[in-house]
Amino acid sequence: MRLASFVADVALAQIRATAGRSCYLVVTIAVTTTSLLGLAALDPPSAAAFGSRQAIFVTSARSGGGLPLRYVDAIGGITGVSTFFYSNYLPVFCASGGTATLNGYAGPGLHEMLESSYVVDAGALAAWDGDPLGVLVGEKLARQCGWTRGMNIRPRDGFRHHEVDIHVIDTIRSRADAPFADQLAIAHYDYLDRQSGEDHRARIAGITVLAEDAGRSGVVAAAIDARFAHADPPTQTTLNSDAQSGLERFGRIEVLVHGVMAAVLGCAALVTTSILAHAAVQRTMAFAMLRALGFRRRALFAAFAAEFLLLAAAGVMLGSATGVVLIAACAPVIGAVTGSFAAPEWTWRWLPAATAALLGLALVAPARVIANVRPSGDREA
Repeated sequence: MRLASFVADVALAQIRATAGRSCYLVVTIAVTTTSLLGLAALDPPSAAAFGSRQAIFVTSARSGGGLPLRYVDAIGGITGVSTFFYSNYLPVFCASGGTATLNGYAGPGLHEMLESSYVVDAGALAAWDGDPLGVLVGEKLARQCGWTRGMNIRPRDGFRHHEVDIHVIDTIRSRADAPFADQLAIAHYDYLDRQSGEDHRARIAGITVLAEDAGRSGVVAAAIDARFAHADPPTQTTLNSDAQSGLERFGRIEVLVHGVMAAVLGCAALVTTSILAHAAVQRTMAFAMLRALGFRRRALFAAFAAEFLLLAAAGVMLGSATGVVLIAACAPVIGAVTGSFAAPEWTWRWLPAATAALLGLALVAPARVIANVRPSGDREA
């Protein structure tokens, strides 16, 4: 009990005596925590396969813009087009935090896409067809948001912050190795269109087209672009082989993001180690005096470690709170592109371990300083 009281008193006294350095350490750890949570929230997108056939993705040639719904009728009349479906999307907030993307689909090729790209029960698909408010939720998204089959929920949308009624029909799993697909909620285009503001209705994010002859997909894509070359807006077509190359490039970006995370941790370790080592050297005389008064090295180290443990805990809590707020603020924009923007569960399990490892590394130098301290007045070599 006396040791615990000594450790607490010394730790709090040193925090008050070195308020500037204490604040600097707290802010360093907070910024590190916020940065790591933000980087971890990025989840690389992947595209679900549309069977084994080559798909043509039709989007607006103007950055950030969608297409008018009337383009759908013209697409169906282009020579060489076998089938197609079109989509819009609406980001919504999960009650558990983070965001989910409702993707509204319609079109003659919709069922072929769902059955070839997802493992979905025939009864669930029929129930979804019959429920305008129904959604089929990817397994990963269902776990993230806490959504289960049969739930009727009213999340707020990320654009207008209105409540949206949805019925969770069932969970689905991508047939391909496509994490992004398992983060989607498949809804009905017409329903999401009604949830949009007046200025955004009868708009589509894109159209996915299948050619009658897969070998002539490039020709069909060129015909689509030619058909809308003088329209407002013109279209831009991409074959799914090109999209796959884009995903591979994103994979390389993911490696870069991991490198940035490692660099952030490395910088935090360097700064924290330097601060603690400098603090220990500055207190050498104080340690010597306490040793002369009979305090053991173990008690000195415990007090020193407790001081910085308190500061680290404050930094992690501040950084976590800031990270959660910033992620929630950015989720509607980033989540609409990546399918999800929320700190994954593993970050909350990993964060305490990383903090403990960081402190353990930073306390090595102070432990050596304290181990070599002799009582004040001791003249032994």
